[in-house]
Amino acid sequence: MATLPQLLEEDVQGLDVALKDLIGKSEATSALVLDKGGFVIGECGDTRAFDTTTLGALAAAAYAATQGIASLVGEANFSSVYQQGENYSLLVNNVDEHCLLVVIFNAQISVGAVKYYAMGAISQIARQLLIARNRSPDEGIDLSILNLADAADMFTKRGEEPSATQNLDLQPLFARKGTQSAAEPAPEESSETEDPVAKLQKIKKLLVAGLISEEDFEFKKRKILEEM
Repeated sequence: MATLPQLLEEDVQGLDVALKDLIGKSEATSALVLDKGGFVIGECGDTRAFDTTTLGALAAAAYAATQGIASLVGEANFSSVYQQGENYSLLVNNVDEHCLLVVIFNAQISVGAVKYYAMGAISQIARQLLIARNRSPDEGIDLSILNLADAADMFTKRGEEPSATQNLDLQPLFARKGTQSAAEPAPEESSETEDPVAKLQKIKKLLVAGLISEEDFEFKKRKILEEM
């Protein structure tokens, strides 16, 4: 799976604008941006009635399953998944190789209207992610290696108090413009002060290269997470 681009504050704000615009025009209840591992990157609207962490994981899994179905019927891929209910309906759309857009809306609202407005949001989100990718083409994050139930708290917005998770100094996920990424420590920094995400990425590469065992990887990952 392709890694998520390194996001700056302006990128997260761009995603928020796209989601708010979608909800305003379509009258949807809520909208989420997920990475394809099912981690919530951004959300907007009324999500109080939904467990968005679990919903994101299941929506991503449902989308992945449709790709297998597509191949069985001779299609390269299916770009969306639509689930209709009595009270709420759900639409999952592909954004790019990194992300999905999930829209939850009242079942009485036409899915055609939601799809129409979702196309505009998808273009905005994809454009913002491309800007982030082009800014730092060699940097990214695989949220799956962190093994966290909810990755949304890792993205801080201006003016908000950081949560316990945000205090982990996960700069590669959310770097502020004009600051050095924690994935690239200053020359005087020692390995002991290297940020946790960079350490996790390194041991992940060692595992993929076959230089350490799965057992060693899990042990080292657990130690790093305990030190956060």
